[in-house]
Amino acid sequence: MKKRTPFLLFIMHLPPPEHGAARVGMMIQESALLKPDFELSFLRIAGSRKVGQIGRFGLGVGIIKLIDGAWLILKSFFAMVRQRPATVYYTPGVGSFAFYRDCVCISAAKICSHATGTKLLLHFHSQGIGQFAARGRFNQVLVRWFLNGANVIVMSSMLKGEFDGLVKPSQLRVLPNGVMDPFKNCTEAWERSLAARQNGLASGPFRILFLSHLMPFKGYRDLLASLRILLKDAVQIEALFAGSWGHSSDKTYFESFVAEHNLSGSVRYVGFADQAKKYSLLSNAHIVVLPSHNEAFPLVLLEALSFGVPVIGSMVGAIPEIITKEVGLLTAPHDEKDLAEAIRTFIGLPKSIYGDMCRAARHRYISQYSQALFNERFASIIRELIFTTPAAKR
Repeated sequence: MKKRTPFLLFIMHLPPPEHGAARVGMMIQESALLKPDFELSFLRIAGSRKVGQIGRFGLGVGIIKLIDGAWLILKSFFAMVRQRPATVYYTPGVGSFAFYRDCVCISAAKICSHATGTKLLLHFHSQGIGQFAARGRFNQVLVRWFLNGANVIVMSSMLKGEFDGLVKPSQLRVLPNGVMDPFKNCTEAWERSLAARQNGLASGPFRILFLSHLMPFKGYRDLLASLRILLKDAVQIEALFAGSWGHSSDKTYFESFVAEHNLSGSVRYVGFADQAKKYSLLSNAHIVVLPSHNEAFPLVLLEALSFGVPVIGSMVGAIPEIITKEVGLLTAPHDEKDLAEAIRTFIGLPKSIYGDMCRAARHRYISQYSQALFNERFASIIRELIFTTPAAKR
């Protein structure tokens, strides 16, 4: 009798909207490494339909989220009962509504686990599960039940700490994010891009890029304040902000700040960046700045490294693992003066030292954060989980 091909059920975020977890989900869906050995099925978690809805639960948005959540729960139950997967892969949220929805979805996987040995793999793309559990006895019990018997993927060893006391070390897997290589098999094209950026250090303003959703926790307001400091000292810079507005109030704040402090000659918002526009912006940027207040493992920093662009980021989440002294600088969150000094340091770099940092950035990407490496590591975790890892004791 022919042995049944293992069936894998992926319940995960996919675009739209465009955010880190959704982009990683798309990479997993498009990877060819698992297809020869497994049957695959994908369900999309439609947590938010727009970037501005992430983390919000007003009346209109809340009704939509409840409907989407109920539909996901029904589809998840049907898929698990009908297909009896060998493994269920799930990307949980850590907000109140998202986590409660996820608990209902995962209950079907836990039933299948008891009945057929289905294994549960939870891939966390954000921080906060420890804080959520600490809010009260009910949340703590719920989180422990949710994680019980599951295998957990975190994006960095630096992010393991919040799972202390919630899961056993043997249940944790570390899987750094990865991004597509824009210069795959095109080393000469990258060298030309680097030469153009180096020449631009002497022939024009120093080009700073903020490439993320414009939401307060992403630190765009801190960057605006630091640019004001630099421009008061007559520093020649051009700062471009690219991404979606988190809320209409963010658009109002940005435009008012730029107008009030006469920054329009050096600071511009250039809209949402699709892949082509993103590649153009990264090709011309001297540095990428992400002064976030709260992050886990931001893809934009990996994208900057893939272009060989040095980076400045906050000392939060796993960013200190991504940004070594060879490829960029770390700053304190909420500190525009510290951020301004970090930018000033880059502006004063000699052309040769800047070039060395660019090469180090590109090398770090290739050796640690390429899409190919991510796909290989992810496939290895799946195979190890299915073929060698015994079901966790409950």
